[in-house]
Amino acid sequence: MNAPWSFIHAAKTQPEVSDYLGQMADDAAFPAGRPEIIGAWKVAVPDQAKNLDAFQYICAPLFERADDKRNESRTLTTMREALLPNLLSGELSVNELSPNSAFAP
Repeated sequence: MNAPWSFIHAAKTQPEVSDYLGQMADDAAFPAGRPEIIGAWKVAVPDQAKNLDAFQYICAPLFERADDKRNESRTLTTMREALLPNLLSGELSVNELSPNSAFAP
């Protein structure tokens, strides 16, 4: 049975998976899990496709929304880091921003 991406995402992002892979990683400067170690991880999968379909229906939009929010946060952080020095130095004033600007209060 094929599992939807949302189920695989939920399974692989459990803290136990990170702990396990960290313990099994090579002793390199950048530890990496070997494919056979990752492939050996056991995941309980519902035996009825309707349960996986329900999981996908409910969880996929939540995971997508969380990803959108992470991207938005990165964009806002970049904008803040670009604008803040100019605002603090006086090179840019909040009053100078156009009313239609994304930065206007």
